[in-house]
Amino acid sequence: MWRNPSHPDRPLHAVVRPAGPELFAAIGAALSGEGPAVLPLTPGQADAAIAALRPTHVNGESRDDGLGVPPDVAVVIATSGSTGTPKGVMLSATALRASAASSLRRLGAAKGERWLCCLPPAHVSGLQVLVRSLLCGTEPILHDRFDARAVLDSGADHVSLVPTQLHRLVGLGADLSGLRTILLGGAA
Repeated sequence: MWRNPSHPDRPLHAVVRPAGPELFAAIGAALSGEGPAVLPLTPGQADAAIAALRPTHVNGESRDDGLGVPPDVAVVIATSGSTGTPKGVMLSATALRASAASSLRRLGAAKGERWLCCLPPAHVSGLQVLVRSLLCGTEPILHDRFDARAVLDSGADHVSLVPTQLHRLVGLGADLSGLRTILLGGAA
């Protein structure tokens, strides 16, 4: 676990990038305790969250006004701010791993199976795809956005979707049998 006796707070690094290998590695390091806590943010929507949550770093650049998080926090998810200023939901590595492990057990997902991430990792649903991939010991297949045809061609074993995305796939008459699991959530 990350420890710095001279500074009780853990650094919080905002990563303002689309889903990609850099963010995946940062999440892995945060969960293992070898790296700082991570605040994943979607490009173009990060300014309000950065101002409100004051991470210690943004895309590797140190900030003088930055604030750390408690040592057990691995990831901070910014709320949408729909009722005002965005707030940060602090998630521990233990909680993230437990949730992902529970999903993997329930689905019967195994080591080596690949997850497709086509949800924003700045939201819990996309973040958990990355955590499930870490627990499966594989790199996720990362898409910047949802594209129904790209989902079908991804070669993934598992995908997490919201109902609107599933409706789009069904509306295309898509053959979904190539996916071992479609984990659905986020709306009625």
